[in-house]
Amino acid sequence: MRATMRLLLEKRGQEAERKLQQRFLSWQREHLPNSQNPTRRTVAEIDIERDIARMMRMTGAAFQSRVSRNYPQRTP
Repeated sequence: MRATMRLLLEKRGQEAERKLQQRFLSWQREHLPNSQNPTRRTVAEIDIERDIARMMRMTGAAFQSRVSRNYPQRTP
């Protein structure tokens, strides 16, 4: 941990972050050997999922506006 603090004090934060991440991943591999490594997604896969989520939100919003138009809110 001292080495990490030293890197931070020397304004080498990015290097400190990489070293911490490497240490954590090696610890994780050692202590959790049966767990699978998380799969990394490509930018294209993230874009596709974003577009799907956007279409679902838009479809849901359109559906919600149709429902509220046909069935007004009840007031008690």
